[in-house]
Amino acid sequence: MLGTSGTASVWKAGALVGVCLTVIGVSAGYVDVATRFRFSFLSENFGFFIGTLFAGLLLAFVATIGWARRLSRSGRLRTAGLVLVLPWLGVLLAEQVEHFNVHGPSVFLYYLVLPVTSLLAIVLFFISGAPDQQKNVRM
Repeated sequence: MLGTSGTASVWKAGALVGVCLTVIGVSAGYVDVATRFRFSFLSENFGFFIGTLFAGLLLAFVATIGWARRLSRSGRLRTAGLVLVLPWLGVLLAEQVEHFNVHGPSVFLYYLVLPVTSLLAIVLFFISGAPDQQKNVRM
């Protein structure tokens, strides 16, 4: 990391909170299916979890870009690679609960999370070509 300023910590925290909200939003549907809809709280309040998913994706998208701008070129490339690969690991885990079902929780993972994270990875790959922000950092 180029600088250890407070704004880098805010971007990092925002990205991590966004990822956690996204995981909670997607996982709620899979927990509901895996428990065969035994918990009425999940089924009755699913709109809350969808809102959590959208808020998490938006926060993670914006905060990851802000955080990546503070990283070195290799850090930005590494972040882009992780953003591209990690959702596919989530797909492999989700396949154990329920195979691809467009009428189930897979719709959010396949048609929302994967395209957004792929777009984020592309943006991060383009940002990695930008010069490092060493001029603004005081050592």
